[in-house]
Amino acid sequence: AVVLSEWAPHERFTRRDETKPLLRQTEAFAGEPQLELTLANGERPHVLLLFLESFRAANVGAIGHDVSASPEFDRLAREGALFTQFYCSGVQTTRAATASLFGILPRFTFAPEASDIGHLPKLRGLPQLFAELGYRSAYLHNGDLSYENQDLFFSHTGYDELHGIGEIETAF
Repeated sequence: AVVLSEWAPHERFTRRDETKPLLRQTEAFAGEPQLELTLANGERPHVLLLFLESFRAANVGAIGHDVSASPEFDRLAREGALFTQFYCSGVQTTRAATASLFGILPRFTFAPEASDIGHLPKLRGLPQLFAELGYRSAYLHNGDLSYENQDLFFSHTGYDELHGIGEIETAF
């Protein structure tokens, strides 16, 4: 058996149901802070999450490599927060986004979660958490949003705006 506390040694949590070891409520974290953010009263920073497929770490300057093939990414990393030990269990970018944004494990089947909107439980994740803080959310994809039903899935899960390759090309 895998001991969940070994995965997150600094997390303090309460199990919600002993028969479901991954279902827990995080109460606090201990240990050294990994990020400190000081905001002026009422200031809300922009939040940008990038899910990149085939982005080879060996050529990313922001994580310490001498030859950088990623100058714009490196600039964003310097100006914001870069998480270098983030791991997502998705085997494709769209499934990694679903797993990361909603804290669910992706299906390792031919059909993604997004193809089964009618049978999905009501998901609560980053779009809802940011909406509660007064943010608007947008999902931008450099491909066709109908791929793996991203258009239906992300509109169903609380995104205010969806933009695929057609809208992006028109805008720029």
